[in-house]
Amino acid sequence: DKLKNLLVSKGSDHLRVVLRQSQEICLQLYEKELYTSHAFNDILTRSPVHVTPQQTRVLARLYKWRDEVARREDEGTRYVLPNNLLLAVAQAMPTDRVGL
Repeated sequence: DKLKNLLVSKGSDHLRVVLRQSQEICLQLYEKELYTSHAFNDILTRSPVHVTPQQTRVLARLYKWRDEVARREDEGTRYVLPNNLLLAVAQAMPTDRVGL
């Protein structure tokens, strides 16, 4: 109410402009990024960490798993597992839940 009153006090056009902009934002459709088999490379190029070929394969598989879970649960991929943790798990390559 305070914001509305402030906008009205500045003139009726301000309120209309804000409402129109809000409507435009609400009408935007969010599209999830497309999964590709090499999309995980983006994580590697942004990280100074060196990974072995085996760790790279683990990262690729984890990246695919994260994408599948995110789509199934209708969540963002970074909500499921942030990139820094994805890379850390790939580096550690745990063999059981305790190691994870």
